Amino acid sequence: MYQNGFGYANKNPEIDFTENTIINIGSISKSLVGLSLMKAQELGLLSLDDPINDHLPFTVENPHFPTETITIRQLANHTSTIIDTEYFERTCYVMIAEPNTTDIYPIEVPYFFNDPKDTISLANYIESMLRKGANAYSKTAFLEVKPGEKYQYSNTGAGLAALIIEIASEQSFAEFSTKNILKPLKMESSGWKRDDLEENRISKNYATTDTVYADYHLINYPDGGLLTSAADLSKLLVELIKGYDGEGSLLTSESFETLFAKDIAEDLYWNLGEDVIPVINTRLDKGIFMGLAPKNTIGHSGGDPGVVSFMFFNSETGIGRILLINMSIDNPSQGVFTELFDVWNKLEAYQERLINAS
Repeated sequence: MYQNGFGYANKNPEIDFTENTIINIGSISKSLVGLSLMKAQELGLLSLDDPINDHLPFTVENPHFPTETITIRQLANHTSTIIDTEYFERTCYVMIAEPNTTDIYPIEVPYFFNDPKDTISLANYIESMLRKGANAYSKTAFLEVKPGEKYQYSNTGAGLAALIIEIASEQSFAEFSTKNILKPLKMESSGWKRDDLEENRISKNYATTDTVYADYHLINYPDGGLLTSAADLSKLLVELIKGYDGEGSLLTSESFETLFAKDIAEDLYWNLGEDVIPVINTRLDKGIFMGLAPKNTIGHSGGDPGVVSFMFFNSETGIGRILLINMSIDNPSQGVFTELFDVWNKLEAYQERLINAS
């Protein structure tokens, strides 16, 4: 119904940000992990209620409750008790190349950006953190509660779920999700590696209006590393809307019902202030890597250095919204924070107008 871009994908030289500009979309990427889990289940490669250790070449257990089973479903609804550690936060971002100091704009390299030589495979990264005795293993990677008894959002858990898909399908998660999601939806401007896409269409990620982040990728890429455009991502959103209505093409209607079904009880949540804006609230009711927000809204949001992303649809009206921004928002006092929600709310007002007109 409406697509547009504003501002710059790159200010030097001036390149407009359009609906076809490519950008990494942060945690919206997890929706592809959810869809891939459901497809893998349909193919008989796994079941959501399988113990994760049935599919891993190494053992993962909560050291506080070592006899308790962790299931794939618990990874998908963030109740596995596997959480993100300080080590994860320090190591998951890797620069694509050393920053070019001759560039005409300032480049920011946060302390948690790592050298290109520090990248490793998803499998080795997950094992290094979660296998007891591995070099980055720590009991702090697990909550001190039984699996299934508490909710805590986990990027590490999403990476582990993607690794299980890799092992079960005998191909990389990038290959599996491209074959079963991106290609069927004709998302031809989307992918997990910059080398597979048109470099001149990829946006810079801005720390401020005049400072860019060094180009980076995620070792734990399934949790937030999908590169796509607003136009391409809309194809995924349309499929999710159709799937909710029982008319999807990627999965059976039964699989879509599972994807969108509320999967955890309210009392599993940690306390969280009510002032958190719903669209950026990770404590949303959860399906299979899918957020179930107030007002019949379903989807996911995302954020990485220089990226803010929203993708949600109204399950009653079948109308959805996507908003992708190539600048960091660190706190509500920033002017861009207000502008972001002005745009998001304007899209909602447009949506309401369409509903009333029909």
